[in-house]
Order: sequence, then C-alpha cells, then structure tokens
Amino acid sequence: MVTAIQIPEGQEALDELGAAVADALVVDESSVYSPQPKAQRPLNAYGKAGEVIAQSFDGGKTWTKTDAALKAEAKEREPVAREFTRRIAAVVNELDGAVDRRISAPFSALHKANILAGWGDYDTLISLGPNAQDAIVVPFLAGLSEDEFDALRVVAPVLFLDIPTPLLLDQAGIQLLYEAMRKVDAVLVPNDLLAMKLRAYHDRVFCIPDVLEGDLWVNYQRPEKIIPAHPGEHRPFAAHEQVVIGLQDPEFTTSAIEQALATVLAEFGPERVKIERFDWRAVRAADAPNVYGQFDVVIVPDPGQPSLACEGPILAAMAAGCCVIGSRWYRLIKHGNTGLQVSKDTVPFWRDALRKVVTDRRNRQFMGRNARREVRRYTADTLLHKCVLPYRLMVPEGEPVTYNIPPR
Repeated sequence: MVTAIQIPEGQEALDELGAAVADALVVDESSVYSPQPKAQRPLNAYGKAGEVIAQSFDGGKTWTKTDAALKAEAKEREPVAREFTRRIAAVVNELDGAVDRRISAPFSALHKANILAGWGDYDTLISLGPNAQDAIVVPFLAGLSEDEFDALRVVAPVLFLDIPTPLLLDQAGIQLLYEAMRKVDAVLVPNDLLAMKLRAYHDRVFCIPDVLEGDLWVNYQRPEKIIPAHPGEHRPFAAHEQVVIGLQDPEFTTSAIEQALATVLAEFGPERVKIERFDWRAVRAADAPNVYGQFDVVIVPDPGQPSLACEGPILAAMAAGCCVIGSRWYRLIKHGNTGLQVSKDTVPFWRDALRKVVTDRRNRQFMGRNARREVRRYTADTLLHKCVLPYRLMVPEGEPVTYNIPPR
C-alpha cells in the first residue's frame, strides 16, 4: 500500500513545513566530521639493546636524545668503584708504538680481572717506596742496568721482562738480553715459538700476544676514496684509481721487495701506484686509524725466522681494512681471504702479489673487509685470558682495595 504525501500549496505553507522539520532535527556537533592535521610520527634511533635513544620530528634533519639516553650517558661518565687484588706497573720512559702494543693495549683490559695496572717512568716508580706495587713489568728496550733492576725489586717483589718482536740484536745485544733475563722472575714474549726458545735460558717464559685496544677501532670507518675522473669532476673508485702501498718496516725490507716494487711502479706508473715507506713501530695506537686509513695495501717484510714473527706488525693494518701482503709466518694472513702470503722472498713472488692487488680492486677490497672481521679476535678484551695468565700465576692476590675508576 502506498501512502501519498500531500505537499501544501503556497509559499507560506512551505515555510511552515520547513520550520517544523528543522525543529524536529537534533544535530550532535561532536558527530560532525572535521578534518584534523595528522600527528607526525617521529623517526627513532635505536641503541645496541634495541632501546630508543633519539627521535627526529623533521624527517631526520635534527635529532633529540631521549631522557633515558641522557640518563644513561650521565651514568657512563660517573666513576665506577672497583675492587682490585693485584697492583701492577710498567716502566715506560718514552711513549711509542711498542709501548702501546705491549703495555697500554693489554693493560687496558686487566681491570676486568681485578688488576690495577698502570705505568710511569723509572724515577716515578722508584719514588713510590717499598712494596708499593705487587709486580713491575720492565720492557727490554728500556735498557735498565742491573742496579736499576735491584732498585725496582724494592718497589715490587715480582719483576717481569717484556721482549717485543721483531727484534734485531747483535752479539752484544744478545748478551744484554740474557743478563736482563737473569734479573727477573718471569719473561713475557709475543709468540709461542720465541717462548719455547727462551725457556732454555729461563724457567718461566709466558706468551702475551700483541693485541689491539678495541675502543680505538670499534667505530672505525675507512675514509671514502675520491679519485679525479677528469678535470672538474670527481667520482669514487674510478677505474684508473691510484693504489697507495705502504711499506711498513724498512729495517727488514729485502732487495727482492725493492726490486718488485720498482718493477710494478715502472709498469703502472705513478698515476696508478704510489709507495709510502714508514716505520710501523713509531706509529702510536691512537694515530694508527688515520695512518693506515690512507693505505690500500700494506707490505709486511719477512722477519727472517718464525720465532721473530708475531701478529703485531699486521694488526693495525688489518683493523684498518688494508690488504696485507706478508710471509707465511703470519698466521692471520689467510691467502686469498684476509691477505696474500708470499711463500718465497724472490722478485717474481712479490711482483705477482703486487700485480694482483693493483689490478683487481674488487678482490683487494674483499680481502681488506675479511681482514677487519678476522682481527676482531685480537683485542685486549677477547684475549684477556692470555693477557692476565702470567700475573695470576706469578703474583699472589692481596687484600681487596677499592678505587673509583674514571670512564674510558
């Protein structure tokens, strides 16, 4: 059934109908849609544990640290109270690369084993007085006399002699080494082969390997290499890029290496090959990232015999992502993976290795990346068990002493 709706006639009647309908309608203003600007979701930056440490509300142009991140940073700057049961000092008359490698780097992790470790010059240590330390490490290169060893014995009851490698000694130097070994309770060396040889002359010879101070390399990034393509323009890693080769130990450089370098330089020209000579032992640990960052390739000459080969000469080069070329005595160099091994000290062997790294950029960079990953195992933290073993065996624990240690 359809009901017809009658529309009133006349304007007056229509107005009355409209007013009635308007009175009947109730409008809820809260239900009326009104477009609002959408709240912008911030970009988040995350920390190692997955926590939000900073936010950006302008697409990443500026960042604001969160309150939690600011509190965590403030806490990290606070001194940490630690208990120590052993006190060890080292004689350091002059800071250099050898001290960084053999003293400051391994010492940097000893606090984790409750060992308070530091260093000072000879006069400073002598002034500390009787039994001020539990042990003192004397680098052989410090060149102390027998009387000076006796004076240090008053300051600490246990003395260590640390011998770095590679080390070239004449007959007089060998005699001084034997005399120094007789004045100490234990000897520290960087590799097991040398330790085995020296045990014929001393009962207690320990191996503390050369290590990196990990904090110096944790955020390291190789500098971007920009090579001119043609005047006025630059592009990264141009096909004709110049390969910078670092020859890092002139003292052990052989004639075969020099001839191979001359051949490669003549073959490719100075536009493609640049050779820099430097003494790696003079490079301070804090400067190593910048020094090695400029090299694409680093040549490590053969030390002459396995007992003189340790990982120290190649650690910084590998940590910097350089392609290392060295002898078969360097265990960290895995041929074709973390570097190139030269099995014979002849011109053809060195020349062929150099040609490979100059002409094959992709493989050179591949080996450099692998070297960086491999060398992570050689930090003071990862090899703490080896760095601390001689001290645990030779130095008795004392009464715990608490010190506030500033953050590193």
